[in-house]
Amino acid sequence: AIEEALVRASSRRRATLPTKKTGGRLFVFLGAKGGSGVTTVACNFAIMLARESGRKTLLIDFDLPLGDIALGLGITAPYSAVDALQNSNRLDSTFLSKLLVQYGPGLSVLTAPGKFSNVAASKDALDKLLTVARQDFDYVVIDSGSRLDVTRTALVEEAAMFYLVTQVGIP
Repeated sequence: AIEEALVRASSRRRATLPTKKTGGRLFVFLGAKGGSGVTTVACNFAIMLARESGRKTLLIDFDLPLGDIALGLGITAPYSAVDALQNSNRLDSTFLSKLLVQYGPGLSVLTAPGKFSNVAASKDALDKLLTVARQDFDYVVIDSGSRLDVTRTALVEEAAMFYLVTQVGIP
């Protein structure tokens, strides 16, 4: 059933590829609660999107302070989304490219930090990071974990698709 759903989704995606660069499409994944599988879904979506479309794709882990994308993909990153958010005043395409890790053809990753850090990301810093990312990439996939503090940011306001990941159960 999953294979059939992925085939249907990939055929629809090919038909809706943007013809000119107007800013990368933003896909946001949010969990109804922790442990619902947001990271797994976002990682697989980004990998397949980069592979199937052949376009530049960026996967960002906003499940701060301790996201699991690096662990899930088996990568080690010297920099993280925290570095981008804390240095938003100097954030541009060149600076962002230094923070990224390549994962396969066409997929770049901006991980969460590997150790606990108390970060208070401002709306402006978050919006600037998304603006720069969307200028450089055709697709930007966000793992926002189960953070509900992203309302009134570009994550919600400019998302092409917003996916709520849930589990079947009472909670």
